[in-house]
Amino acid sequence: MDLSAAEDGIDHAAAAARRGDAAPALALLDRVTALMRGVPGDDLPDGPVRDALRASAFRMRKRAEAVHVDGAMAARQVRGGIAAAA
Repeated sequence: MDLSAAEDGIDHAAAAARRGDAAPALALLDRVTALMRGVPGDDLPDGPVRDALRASAFRMRKRAEAVHVDGAMAARQVRGGIAAAA
């Protein structure tokens, strides 16, 4: 995971959301989510570096989840198939 790219993406998504630009904000959040696939540090040995990487990745995920985009939940649910299953 590229934490720097994820952080930049979250910052840009939050700025787009504040401007009311839902489509770009959602696209950026989708890109950030794609960067966050897998287990952070899975290729590293146990220890403080791996722990720090995982803690940073967790904080990034929480920041991405906290970006509020009007209509985002509905759009994500449809893309994720949640609406179809309900």
